[in-house]
Amino acid sequence: MRVSLRNLVRRVERAGFNIWNPSTSNALLSPGNTGRLQDLYPQDLTTTSKSIAPFVPSPMDVVGVILELAELKPGEVLYDLGCGDGRIVLAAAKDYGSRAVGVDLNAMLICEARNRAEKLGFRDEVRFIEGDMFDVDLKPADVVVMYLLTSANEKVRPKLESELRLGTRVITHDFPIINWRCQRRLDYRGESGKHTLYLYVWQGSNYFDECDELNRSRLHDYKYSVALSSLTFSIRKILTQSCFGISLIFRAIISSSLHVNSCPVIMIIAHMKTILYIL
Repeated sequence: MRVSLRNLVRRVERAGFNIWNPSTSNALLSPGNTGRLQDLYPQDLTTTSKSIAPFVPSPMDVVGVILELAELKPGEVLYDLGCGDGRIVLAAAKDYGSRAVGVDLNAMLICEARNRAEKLGFRDEVRFIEGDMFDVDLKPADVVVMYLLTSANEKVRPKLESELRLGTRVITHDFPIINWRCQRRLDYRGESGKHTLYLYVWQGSNYFDECDELNRSRLHDYKYSVALSSLTFSIRKILTQSCFGISLIFRAIISSSLHVNSCPVIMIIAHMKTILYIL
């Protein structure tokens, strides 16, 4: 399995472990805590073919803020679409006395969530569904929580509009629902870093207001960054191949004329391929 160092660092940091200053980390593997290596949830083990977004767990301090923003009440029903290890579902049942349903495609994460629920003694309070969120009926929901990409939110939006009851609260983490009226935006900075939460209340027509301009600009920035990353990769690939080819030509010319195997200039050009790959 080939995993670049940069991606590995990102995964560790997303899990809440600060490799630059471990004393500020809040992950299970931070110093002083006991945990298992699988609690970092490598993306290679948690990605499914039908998934519309990668699995990145909400840090526990953000979970509390999400439930506070939702103003969850005892007996209400919360749905977490893409629940992962079930941390939001379990926190809703444990801290607010609500009923909660988690939906996820990944069997490993659902199994982990069910094991946690069993250890906490939950039976009827929580339910975890291993399946596609598009096949789950959302009509019973009082609160819907999603930590998906903006593009994934756009795919889920028609389902929300057709199934949610009036007054249902929808909270998205970091990524807004384009064209929906944002009831409240909360910029939260905690131990795990900076996060943005969006609260929507479904009123049958949530379209358009000043907040929508902000959402459109975020979507434009997202598409721009994806295009820029693709262009950068293409340029880097072309330069890498060019430099490698030039190094072979110089090596052949100098070796044939001076009868030497290498020189500093050739070595620099030859190593440019490695340098460009790292960049």
